[in-house]
Amino acid sequence: MRVNLSVAIVAMVKKSHEESLTNENSTLESCPMGQNSNSNNSDNISSNVVGEFSWNEKTQGFILGSFYYSYGLANVIGGRTADYFESRMLVGVATLASAILTLLTPMASRLGAGFLITIRVLEGCSQGVIFPAMNKLITRWYTTEERSKFTGIIFAGMDFGCVLTFPISGWLCESEFLGGWPSVFYVFGGLSIIWCLFWFTLIRDDPKKHPRISAEELKYILEGSPNTEQKHPVPWSSIFGSKYFWATVIAQTGLNFGYFVMLSELPTYFANILHIPINNNGLLTAMPSLAAWIFSMIYSFAVDKAIKSEYLTILSVRRLSVAISGYGPMLCLIGMCFVNCNVGGAFAVLILSGAFMSAAYCGSFSSHSDLSPRYAGTLMGLATAFGAINTCLENCVHNVCDNIWNNSDDL
Repeated sequence: MRVNLSVAIVAMVKKSHEESLTNENSTLESCPMGQNSNSNNSDNISSNVVGEFSWNEKTQGFILGSFYYSYGLANVIGGRTADYFESRMLVGVATLASAILTLLTPMASRLGAGFLITIRVLEGCSQGVIFPAMNKLITRWYTTEERSKFTGIIFAGMDFGCVLTFPISGWLCESEFLGGWPSVFYVFGGLSIIWCLFWFTLIRDDPKKHPRISAEELKYILEGSPNTEQKHPVPWSSIFGSKYFWATVIAQTGLNFGYFVMLSELPTYFANILHIPINNNGLLTAMPSLAAWIFSMIYSFAVDKAIKSEYLTILSVRRLSVAISGYGPMLCLIGMCFVNCNVGGAFAVLILSGAFMSAAYCGSFSSHSDLSPRYAGTLMGLATAFGAINTCLENCVHNVCDNIWNNSDDL
């Protein structure tokens, strides 16, 4: 639900408006029309996908970034709430609220950009509690040694969700089902409501509350997990005075910048710069997420085996994972500056970037539970909040760079 707008907005905006922007300033169109898509595909874009809205690049940037305006604060609130209340209920209610808001997105879009931004801000509020609550669930359900593996597997579900969401969104936008692009929000909003039913039925907040857990498994989990019961006030001064906490924040903030650039801007880059047809756009946009999911599965099991075999300590795994998820995408995104109009080159660089980013699930994403299992939700919420602020700054940087690039022809 977070990323479907990134693909849908390509079909929502009038093509005549995009073309006028391109014709006014040829530097925006770094790749000649037709180089990466034949004339038939170009005709298909014009005839099959007719946008409704005359939103300029700046407005589109605000719409795509509005989700994160409230996401950061919601993470802080969600982190504190997850340490006191049932994480299962928080995740379920937050997902249900986000599903309802997703269903309302087409109506809000037609009422105006301001209404759509409001819906996205509310979605950011609802989804902001999910990460901290999930982190708290992981702390309760998995032993310290297993946490790297299962954190990677669980959070890699985001990447697998993107693998499905991006291409399906592209196909729905090109179809006539439920009006084309509105079907993206109806389908994923409806599926999310069904998902909530399974979540509330199958998931329990604590191993001791699960009706079908065996005595042996319960004993194994309790003996291998630290006590996470809340007994003392949050030591705020110790948290903000900890260099380890700030190291985690810096790692997660840097990761978020690259990650959300890819989620929000990639479909627009493929459509407006490389001129990829929208059905192929969604499929290509999903490939970095597929690479991330595959790499995360392999990497999570590899580091788990290394820890159990005592080849690596938990601290070494965290440091290695942060290095891979930080330096790898950095080099890949720098490489994007040199691929020009080479679709294959851009595609390869983005796939590598997505794969490297997924190492963070065994790095900064797992570090909060290592630092303080009792306050894992709070620490995750704070770190993600700083990352969300950075994402808002990314939108500002995008607009500034866009203005500088657009005005370069006047010099």
